[in-house]
Amino acid sequence: MLDKKILFIFLLLSNFILINCQQKMEEKEEQFTWLGTVSAPAEYPVYPYSGAIIAKDFSYSFDHIWGVCGSGWGNDSGTMSVSTERMSVPDSLEFTWYSVKENKFYTGKWKLPHERIYNLFKDGFIDGFSGKHETYNNIIIGLAPKGRVTVWLGGGQQVEVTSLQAHDTLLTRELVYEDFKYVFDEDFSERNMGYMLPEVKEKIKKYGYPSPDIYETYKKKYLWRPILNIPELDKLRFFGISYYNGEMEDILNDIYFKREYKIRAIPKNFGFFWFDKKGEEFYVKIKEFEEKEIFQAFAKLGNSTPIDFVVEIKDKNSVPRLYFTNKRDTVEIKSSKPIFIPASK
Repeated sequence: MLDKKILFIFLLLSNFILINCQQKMEEKEEQFTWLGTVSAPAEYPVYPYSGAIIAKDFSYSFDHIWGVCGSGWGNDSGTMSVSTERMSVPDSLEFTWYSVKENKFYTGKWKLPHERIYNLFKDGFIDGFSGKHETYNNIIIGLAPKGRVTVWLGGGQQVEVTSLQAHDTLLTRELVYEDFKYVFDEDFSERNMGYMLPEVKEKIKKYGYPSPDIYETYKKKYLWRPILNIPELDKLRFFGISYYNGEMEDILNDIYFKREYKIRAIPKNFGFFWFDKKGEEFYVKIKEFEEKEIFQAFAKLGNSTPIDFVVEIKDKNSVPRLYFTNKRDTVEIKSSKPIFIPASK
């Protein structure tokens, strides 16, 4: 009987110490400055109804005031300023929204990966233009068809932190608050789909609406690295890449010259500044890869061996050649034309 009492007291003390340590760790957690925003595909705009990014000392709210959002997958829709200067990193999210093209409501409540978000805020990154250590300042809530939710940290660079799944829900004119009732007007969906940018309409006219499942396809990653085949390359200022999965990355000079492969999504666009041996600076960029071409290139090369993305410039008067290659095959990019100019122009 005495041994059981001693064991009980030991377990009680251990539990008390553990809880106390956890509380002290939470109290010591560094706070950061961040705001929230919404992202949605241009072809599948959304209208927030209610929601919040929730931390232990702060809640960043969403409602109809955001209006219809469809700036493009991974792109933010602006932010609302708040009086709080520094907050804890969030640990949960709740969101309800109207998917305009689908004519459906989705809702969900989720726990967020608090430790991963905290470490990303704490570690930050080196900004490609300033060369200074920065950290994230934006939490982007991506709302895709079929109730798919992606959360990124943004601010100079952008990284995905989690994917979530909402479920559809039924809201009616009688149930929603007054400022949201007009969503149920007969022409609301058609009228707002008509507000899309001309280039988005033209893309839909040419290719049709993207599959609602494409935003899962965007998440697929490969082991690859950029290689600049430029005879006069002396120094790289930075290599900025945006990916179809909504992430963005700056590859700095010292990182580039390590020539290391990294797991990355398929690139959507890129741009880089480089110096020749005389100190003259040049700029190369692709506004956006032709989607079908770039996805077919990665599908053909596969994931069995690492891939090199090669930008080849023979001289300052030549058009850059772009191709992806591995030990088995080479795929040249022909539809996407890069811009190559002196950086001073």
